Amino acid sequence: MVSLTLQKRLAASILKCGKGRVWIDPNEISEISMANSRDNVRSLIKNGFIIRKPEVVHSRFRARQHHAAKLLGRHRGHGNRLGTREARMPSKVLWAKGNIFKNKRTLIEYIVRSKTEKLREKQINDQAQARRLKNRNLKERRTTKALAKHVY
Repeated sequence: MVSLTLQKRLAASILKCGKGRVWIDPNEISEISMANSRDNVRSLIKNGFIIRKPEVVHSRFRARQHHAAKLLGRHRGHGNRLGTREARMPSKVLWAKGNIFKNKRTLIEYIVRSKTEKLREKQINDQAQARRLKNRNLKERRTTKALAKHVY
């Protein structure tokens, strides 16, 4: 078989692609081997003896489908996990929003304490309100008695 490396290299240069994408017609090898210049190779390309092959497509359809399934929560079982639970989602991140609570127990204690504090404040406010109402009623009674004395 005749070596067609020169022709292949020239064709790749003319077609502006790699040597792997250059196709040489096996039936016309004798004619192609005679071409030793760019002009000769151009005429062979024009005649269709040398062709640039189409680009090989690498489809992303399956990758997109897999990604969509992952968004729905598929393919996330024990066998597909790398790293410990702590490495995947640190508890420090979950609980340390502002670095206040270090764990669930302290969070619950804080909530209970704040609720009791609110209750106590509400009771104090209610007592003060009742005291004010009682004093107002006493004052009104006194003024009505005083007015009644002055009338006679």
